[in-house]
Amino acid sequence: SIIYSSSCAIYGDNKFAKESDMMKITSLYAALKASSEYLIDKYLGNKKINLVYARLFNLYGGNDKFSVISKIVNSLKNSSPFYLINNGNNIRDFIYINDVAKIYKLIIESGLVGKINISSGNGIKIKKVIKIAEKISRKKLQIINKVKTDIHTCVGCNEIITNKLGFKDFTKLEDFFYEEINS
Repeated sequence: SIIYSSSCAIYGDNKFAKESDMMKITSLYAALKASSEYLIDKYLGNKKINLVYARLFNLYGGNDKFSVISKIVNSLKNSSPFYLINNGNNIRDFIYINDVAKIYKLIIESGLVGKINISSGNGIKIKKVIKIAEKISRKKLQIINKVKTDIHTCVGCNEIITNKLGFKDFTKLEDFFYEEINS
């Protein structure tokens, strides 16, 4: 088996992306992920290899320094400014890295092949994520608003991982924030 970690970016603006949805390439990053999926399929698709295209949604946790979640935690812990894109109105589907590891294990054990969304299936506005973190930390973020062209909504359908793989115990953002902020 080969699991290629692709990205939800290939869906573009999508309120409930399904694996069968057309790709909507809106960035170089999305184009590179889509090209990689194509090349893997072209050169390995006819081999006797289980190919899985894991389309990861917004990861957080672990040693992450990139996600909006880690940036919120960092800003709260260090009382540093937080740069908020588009007033926090963008909607994202967040999934904890340890949940992803468990899902990958289930994929390998099941022999599943093809495209699979690795997502919680729940969308949340960034400004609501901030309110949750501020409530748990009992601190207010120093927010600096920025306007940027960005995908507004990126939420995944996770029926394959919940129905076929039986994974339903997703880590809650609140639990993550409580542990990270109060540690």
